Amino acid sequence: MPKFDNKYTRYRLPRDETGPNRFYISPKGQKYISVTSALKEFSVEKNKQLEEWKKKVGTEEAERIARVSRSRGTGMHTIIENYLHNKKDYIKDAMPESISMFKDLKLFLDKGLKCWYLCEDTLWSDVLELAGTVDCVGMFPDKLTVLDFKNSRWPKKREWILDYFIQTTCYAMMFEEIYNEKIEQIAILIAIEQGGAQLFLGNPDSFRSNDFFTQRLYNPTQIAYT
Repeated sequence: MPKFDNKYTRYRLPRDETGPNRFYISPKGQKYISVTSALKEFSVEKNKQLEEWKKKVGTEEAERIARVSRSRGTGMHTIIENYLHNKKDYIKDAMPESISMFKDLKLFLDKGLKCWYLCEDTLWSDVLELAGTVDCVGMFPDKLTVLDFKNSRWPKKREWILDYFIQTTCYAMMFEEIYNEKIEQIAILIAIEQGGAQLFLGNPDSFRSNDFFTQRLYNPTQIAYT
């Protein structure tokens, strides 16, 4: 089981979810939109594909599929959080589908995650004016890594998940701004609802020049590492 290391201060910032988008209130009192909400606004092509899929299967069926997937994903995230916190009954009351997906990801966690520092903690950036809840930050296996846990009905191809890499790069940049340490790697772990799991690794430096960041007026030279 991956061990917890309290090297970094952990934060849980207040949220504002009264509107269609989620916001966080930073320690300085700034209201920042969440990474996931900002990405939804940015991902025009993906939104277009989603609307086309809804038309194909029907709005009611699309909402049912999305609702089931969210429920399974939330359950899986809860199990992972409980497992990393070494809770005895970490799968108690969980749905069988969520348990199955967790078990597939657990193989990667037990083999690759040597220790973890953050889990479901808040990160934010005064530079990007964004905030979000990171799934996990830890040594995977010997690199300081942002890990993100996803679930999907079907296996993914790397070229389909650019938004996942942008999301984890956001968390990497936030972490670097808060803790002044460079994230070496991002890891996206996807549990397939039909069985099995996928692992995609990347270097956050490869995604910092994406339009998502340049449109937010981010200047990569603003953050210096000691």
